[in-house]
Amino acid sequence: METKKAKQRRRPVVGSSSINSCVKSVATSRVIDVFVSRLHPMSTVAVVEDCVKVIKGDNLHVEEVQCEKLKARYEHLYSSFSVQIRVNSNDMKRALDLFMHNAS
Repeated sequence: METKKAKQRRRPVVGSSSINSCVKSVATSRVIDVFVSRLHPMSTVAVVEDCVKVIKGDNLHVEEVQCEKLKARYEHLYSSFSVQIRVNSNDMKRALDLFMHNAS
């Protein structure tokens, strides 16, 4: 019988390279979906997008905001919106805390 040789496992490399500047990690982004309801019936998409800009302030980078006005059952009483906020993956937790804290 032949003895099986143990395969050597390479240890993962962690850190940054000062030699190889061509290889970089990819910046990824995530989308936060927020449902906003019970706003004034005359509220517009622009008003909701401006509200997102005010809430984020200067300390959070938002890549994109998409807002869509939803059809409400009683349009004369309130407005509802679906808001998608695209942020960097590194800022996801901070953005969630920020937007969910101010949403209530």
